Amino acid sequence: MSQLFGASASTSRRAPLIRRATIKDLRPVVKIWLDAVQLGMGLTPPSPNEVLATFQKRLEAPEQTAYGHWVAEVDGDVAGWQGLQPCRPSPVMRWAESGTYVSRDYVGHGIGEALIKFATEHVNSTNLTHMVGFVGARNETMSKFLESCGWQKVGSVPRLKPSDPEYLYYVYLVPQR
Repeated sequence: MSQLFGASASTSRRAPLIRRATIKDLRPVVKIWLDAVQLGMGLTPPSPNEVLATFQKRLEAPEQTAYGHWVAEVDGDVAGWQGLQPCRPSPVMRWAESGTYVSRDYVGHGIGEALIKFATEHVNSTNLTHMVGFVGARNETMSKFLESCGWQKVGSVPRLKPSDPEYLYYVYLVPQR
């Protein structure tokens, strides 16, 4: 994989710059996602080419105000990324599914926290009504952090087979403006 996606990041502790992702961020975004799927979730991902094609479509899509992808950049490296995808579309309720991914080189450096805070503030400035997220049941640090940001745990997603990871289901209700 390292040939396909390039070198990894440094271990700087500087605060990340969060910006809209561009097509130039495709390979680091995909590498971070693949690492999370394989290492963090223990799942077997689809082929790298299929994942590249999926994320390329997302990053080349016209910029949307509420939905999209952002990267956390530290010293020129993509240290993590945040995605907000349409979820449960309806004319009355506008939901976004949040996905937050951190490069394994930057775990423990506050990147996930910065991305979640960014996403929470972002949805407060848009016409979204809810933001949902799924967190591994064993990820107590992220669960506690989400709850400290006002997210509410509303349930869990059952496993289809014993080897599947267990996920907790969180919802953030966007305050009325």
